[in-house]
Amino acid sequence: MRNVILIVCLLALVSAPLTTWAQIPTQDPLGLYPSVWGQAARNHGIDPYLLYAISIIESRQTYEDGLVRPHPFALHRNGRSSGSVYPQTIAEAQSALATILDETSNVDIGTMQINCRWHCDKVSDPSDLLDYKTNIHVAAQILSEAMASAPQDPILGAGRYHNWTDEARARGYGFKAVRLAVALRKIETRRGA
Repeated sequence: MRNVILIVCLLALVSAPLTTWAQIPTQDPLGLYPSVWGQAARNHGIDPYLLYAISIIESRQTYEDGLVRPHPFALHRNGRSSGSVYPQTIAEAQSALATILDETSNVDIGTMQINCRWHCDKVSDPSDLLDYKTNIHVAAQILSEAMASAPQDPILGAGRYHNWTDEARARGYGFKAVRLAVALRKIETRRGA
């Protein structure tokens, strides 16, 4: 019974494409609304907490302060010699990306892990996706298109950010992303602590 209630709550949070920004829940414990996350989400009619949740899934790192945040320069090479790297500077990331792109376009780039093979047509140069704002705005466009592809099934829509062809994988990913977005909305931030 608890699972049914959770699924109903999750579906209510990310139900069919939003027609107005006002439909997004108002609580903002992480302060995403005035940030690049909020701006990108507003531009594409999606929930900034779902967008941020996907970034945590895609590029999370635990930092020295003990907090988990998305990594701005994460790179993941897909295929036979797959693996992730987390450069510390933009210069290191540009160099690593150039090396990977010499071998394959099947690389996930930046905080939202945008796959170059499928989405580099959205930027003039693949290294543009190493810019945090550009990466988030392109990801918001991709997520909006994915959500619109399944207007009556927000779990599947969110999951298509990760995989369009394997419905089971998409649903698993979508459920994880929506569940994390709901949890992030419930976080109580400690101000001044």
